[in-house]
Amino acid sequence: MLDERFNSLRGRLDALKHGEVAPAGVFGRARSFFSRPTREVKLTELAVLDEALDRAGIHTSADAKLLHELSGVKGRLKGLREGLVARAHTALEEFEGCLAAAEYYASLNERDPSQVLALEAAFGKLGRVVKVAAVFSSKATTFEVYERKPQPAGAPSTARLAVIEFFAKRAKGNVSDVPQ
Repeated sequence: MLDERFNSLRGRLDALKHGEVAPAGVFGRARSFFSRPTREVKLTELAVLDEALDRAGIHTSADAKLLHELSGVKGRLKGLREGLVARAHTALEEFEGCLAAAEYYASLNERDPSQVLALEAAFGKLGRVVKVAAVFSSKATTFEVYERKPQPAGAPSTARLAVIEFFAKRAKGNVSDVPQ
């Protein structure tokens, strides 16, 4: 459930980044007369949960798996699992609300690039929260944010593959500059 919502949010965020948003329509315009969504990206639950994961020392899925095993030994897993999954759902809903507001303004041709950048920055934190919650839920083995494939050994077989590998290594080394 968490991973499906997370993946759909990724698709919506990518579409928003490229300016491909469905128009507001009659219902959206009627709603705008009564209340306008805020432009501010306010993700308090996500920030609190991300900080709590930092304090707990959960930075990778291996850390989450270790905590999952240790909490199962002491018998405290049920409360931890329920609380973490509930907070992850809250963070997802919060992010989805901010994304819907950004989509709304983009459909009115009032897209704010800083709003999209803030959502992209928060999406990495959301990914970690969802991944940790997936480790603690029953679907822990089915969800991977980034699938890792084994690296081939030896030299590339073609020049084209060598160029692709060069650009892939360069992109991995400079993740902050996405257009490059």
